[in-house]
Amino acid sequence: MESRLARWSPLSGIAFVVLFVIAGVFFDAAPDPGASDGAILTYYSDDGNQLKLEVAFLLATFAGVFFIWFAATLSARLHAADAERGWLSRIPLISGAGFVALNVTSAAVYQFVSDAIDDNPDRFKVDPDTARLFNNAAYSLSPEAAFPLAAPLVVAASLVSYARG
Repeated sequence: MESRLARWSPLSGIAFVVLFVIAGVFFDAAPDPGASDGAILTYYSDDGNQLKLEVAFLLATFAGVFFIWFAATLSARLHAADAERGWLSRIPLISGAGFVALNVTSAAVYQFVSDAIDDNPDRFKVDPDTARLFNNAAYSLSPEAAFPLAAPLVVAASLVSYARG
């Protein structure tokens, strides 16, 4: 008989999506690299915007915890369904861990400027190009690098489902 925790574990995927989307909305409010210097300076000088980015980082980190939980649950269920080839069941956990590592790193980089201002308001002066650099680096880490790392998770689940089908 399946434990209560195991029955509820697939909901970790939903928790991931909710937290990830909310974090994304907060991050998306920041000016894009093409914004004017004035818009960037105005945005980062606002304490509320600094807080939004810091909260977004925390939400993205918690989302990562739920994604690892989801990947582990998926891995266990694939292992039960594909005991013959077992190696496919390991892919979601490895793929998920890489995805989370880059996403959390991306979220950290995205909020570096606001964190520096918040920690050193009298000493750190925002340079719009520095903000642009960190925003571009964060983008390169998440959608461009992290999302492809999640693809093997989907492929492994699909192969096991197809083989059983």
